[in-house]
Amino acid sequence: MRVASLIIVLAACVVSLVLTALIRAVAVRIGLTDHPDGRRKLHVAAMPLGGGVAIFLATVGVLGFLLIVPNAFRSLLWQQWSDLRALLLAGAVIVIVGLIDDYIGLRGYQKLAGQLAAVSILIFSGLLVHQIGIFGQSIELGYLAVPFTLFWLLGAVNALNLLDGIDGLATMLGMILVGTIAALAVLVGHYEVAIVAIVFAGSLTGFMRFNFPPATIFLGDAGSMLIGLTVGALAIQGSLKGPGTVLLAAPLAVWAIPIFDSTAAILRRKLAGHSIYTADRGHLHHRLLNLLGSNRKVLACLAACCAITSVAALLSVFLKNDLIALLTCSAVVIVFIATGVFGRTELLLLGNQLRRVSRSLVPPSASKQAAVHQSKTIEPFEMQLLALSEEEKQAPVPVTGGEPAVITASHVPTGSSISQTHPR
Repeated sequence: MRVASLIIVLAACVVSLVLTALIRAVAVRIGLTDHPDGRRKLHVAAMPLGGGVAIFLATVGVLGFLLIVPNAFRSLLWQQWSDLRALLLAGAVIVIVGLIDDYIGLRGYQKLAGQLAAVSILIFSGLLVHQIGIFGQSIELGYLAVPFTLFWLLGAVNALNLLDGIDGLATMLGMILVGTIAALAVLVGHYEVAIVAIVFAGSLTGFMRFNFPPATIFLGDAGSMLIGLTVGALAIQGSLKGPGTVLLAAPLAVWAIPIFDSTAAILRRKLAGHSIYTADRGHLHHRLLNLLGSNRKVLACLAACCAITSVAALLSVFLKNDLIALLTCSAVVIVFIATGVFGRTELLLLGNQLRRVSRSLVPPSASKQAAVHQSKTIEPFEMQLLALSEEEKQAPVPVTGGEPAVITASHVPTGSSISQTHPR
């Protein structure tokens, strides 16, 4: 079984390698490319897109072969054919939506509509979380089953899409996440999920040959959203303890880094008065790029963090102790915030918003003196926090093996007692 699994991974990898090379050439000819803008997109020349198409076709091709040709995994896949069919159909929809966005550009609500269409296919096929299990207790969701599943899948799609900001990052995280889900599925006994996961992992590995910094082809929205959708769906299927009952701690640990980054991005943009679809250079990988100076070092750092939370997820299932996963994830997040690498700005924005709300609930006579004091100490700092990376001073710095780093001006005013959010 182990040898057969290795052969499947290698087959998916080889097919993905070939398809990626072909699609890269075709993308250049038809104009499916991403052009630098000198602000956010800092690659030197136009880069071909379409990596998601190569990954999807490689996955479909290998899974189709396993379904047709007699082999050790064929019966397992046919037993779950309805779930697999829904996943592949949803994947096709998300790839098409992503390709349209890559080629002509879509507004945020248009892209969200496409994501809803893809996610709805999975939900109507029966992929629902009816119960969540944590600390040995089961919580019945009832009427919240559909909203919870919808929120999880949409969150997964957009979390990976937001993280696709530097060469190789989304692909590498996808490889780690889907590999962990394969191991998790084996521990829980869902071998058919593990088969799909390792095939997808093999396809990502083949594409990584061209996406590793300096990349020669990008995933595009088609690829990053496909990874998010697939890993999000497999995370549910692979952690099912019983009918509709998901072991919550393990998937949360696996997704800790993407959830942390996307939550911070939403907070940062909403509290600053911007749309959540407004692109910026305030993501976790951008902060690390400022600090470490090269794409490859950022990949190594985030791979290590993701590996730590993924191992914790597996240990929590193996030892039947959810506390291992939750404490490990919390520790990783706290380290980022405490060191000022990432998350502190968003917390300060949230704190200032809560102060404003609390002041509005206090009678003016009782809060006049406090308001005067706060206006001297908080407001200037808050105003600089609201000047997000769209308006920040940026200076490109050449980096070996990837796009240039960006040195971001500190948000902290001179003389402030709060340490700098953006380490240089």
